[in-house]
Amino acid sequence: KKPTTDFNQLYTPSIPSEPTTTDAAITIDSFIDGLNWAINTDGALNNCMLFPETGDGQFGTQSNALVLSEENYYFNSLHYGCMGAAVPAMFGATFAIEDKLPIAILGDYAFVMNGGTVVSNFIKHNKPGIFFVLDNAGGGTVAVTMGDREIAKTAPVDYVKFGESIGIDTVKV
Repeated sequence: KKPTTDFNQLYTPSIPSEPTTTDAAITIDSFIDGLNWAINTDGALNNCMLFPETGDGQFGTQSNALVLSEENYYFNSLHYGCMGAAVPAMFGATFAIEDKLPIAILGDYAFVMNGGTVVSNFIKHNKPGIFFVLDNAGGGTVAVTMGDREIAKTAPVDYVKFGESIGIDTVKV
């Protein structure tokens, strides 16, 4: 029998039910479950374009069964070749694809490397965008690939204060 190449025949993930409020720490699994629910219901995040950054954003969306409907787009930076590229790519896409809500899923290290400097352009050009910064205290993926060296660590960043300093509404979860 010839193997199937139809991904839907290999694995068909399901949309989780509405997330419940809990005091438990947010994990990449619970984040992706919540994102699946948010982008696949009739809410404001349906009809979006996702830009997961190298690291937990990318690996989490690929390995934790992110479900994309036909209305949603997914742009990927292809592993380590371009850490910090998701926000500039997302910014450029807002000019080409104006009917989709852009959403970045970033690790804290990738945000510090490049994304933070471009975020202010969203305000300057009045472009929409949602930035999920997954803060594991700096460089988790880089530390795994380079070893636990000082170069893989960043100074602590208060992402809420950063966002507020350039005029972005922020929420820390």
